[in-house]
Amino acid sequence: MPLGPSTRTRRRLPIGALLLLAAAGCGGGNGDDPELHRVRGRVTLDTEGLDQARVIYTPVGGGRSVIGLTNSGGYYDLAFSTNSQGAPAGKYIVSIHTGRDAEPDPQTGDERPPIPETLPAEYNRQSVLKATVPGSPGAYDFDLTSKPGVSTSTEAQ
Repeated sequence: MPLGPSTRTRRRLPIGALLLLAAAGCGGGNGDDPELHRVRGRVTLDTEGLDQARVIYTPVGGGRSVIGLTNSGGYYDLAFSTNSQGAPAGKYIVSIHTGRDAEPDPQTGDERPPIPETLPAEYNRQSVLKATVPGSPGAYDFDLTSKPGVSTSTEAQ
């Protein structure tokens, strides 16, 4: 027996509803995130890529910091949250850290010893590093030196 128009319509509605629900969930963010701009760059120390450094952009005037981790070549991408990459447009103080406080090992629960900071304070606790995130993607590189006061860049370039 051929299907009438009402039967075909009923079969299409659930599929259409599923497509709408799937499209609504594809944004990657949680809906509360501000407009984000891709921020990536490279951190070097004495011209070599700085591995496993935390790069933290803190908004001038306060607000939520955005964090990235460098790879073995010193390259990083900022993440606003677990599911959202980038940073909101604005001016930032940038701090770069190689040390860490004592913390529990997530697998064993044993206390991991602290790792002392190896970078001069002008790159982290008393940072002189700055960046402005424009409305378009860009590279934000920092060329650091191990001698305080000799950095070749304090503004991301």
